[in-house]
Amino acid sequence: MKRLYFLVIICLFSGLSGLRAQELAGLNEAIGALKSITENGKSSSTGFDIKYIYTNESQPSVILDSIIGSVEISGNNMYCRMNGTEAIRNEKYSIVVFKEEQLLLVGAARQDSAIDPLLSMQSIIVKSGAVSCNISVKGAVKTINIQFKQGALCKEMIMVVDTAKRQLRSLDYLVKSTMLVDPSMQAEQQLPQGYDEYALVRSTYYNYHNPKQTEDRFKEDQYFFKEGKTFKPTAAYSNYKIVLATPNL
Repeated sequence: MKRLYFLVIICLFSGLSGLRAQELAGLNEAIGALKSITENGKSSSTGFDIKYIYTNESQPSVILDSIIGSVEISGNNMYCRMNGTEAIRNEKYSIVVFKEEQLLLVGAARQDSAIDPLLSMQSIIVKSGAVSCNISVKGAVKTINIQFKQGALCKEMIMVVDTAKRQLRSLDYLVKSTMLVDPSMQAEQQLPQGYDEYALVRSTYYNYHNPKQTEDRFKEDQYFFKEGKTFKPTAAYSNYKIVLATPNL
């Protein structure tokens, strides 16, 4: 289901800037854990694989869809691949490559960019109206359970963090199933038969490693170049349409 990938983008990376950060017991500790992981990736190059699965809230053992991807981080540079989509962030640009649609989405680089899963999780925690945050610790493993306000896009988020290795192990979140259906049904808040009100999306993070990468991985000139103020695709992406996400880029 291609919509699962876009659900990940929408749920984790949606614009929630109109909401205020919450003063809530345990929340600063949760944010601090994610900041520690992010800083660990910036101090030395790191890579890891990600697997997402989707189920109904009432039947978490029945997998309805899944996608697999990988991430590489070097300083402020990041590369992310999921199925037929790639995302790159360097010092200047944020780029998303939609291979099936033959589309290049180009915007100005932002450190809270939607293509960075760790920063995006941190952002949604800060801005999304959490009502409770419970933390349990077993050895080096910290489990963070955050509940959100009634009717929110995300109902619950559970993170498991290895504090010794400064690595995220897993993330579970409950999101409204309307985010999974076709846009027409989404607009009318309709759900096909068999869908719960909320869906469980579980991501696991594994195979942490020091990637054998070159700086070419993060360079924009493999995708496009500029002639004056006009962006043009390179020969390898000559059939792609470029859409600018940032005005006057």
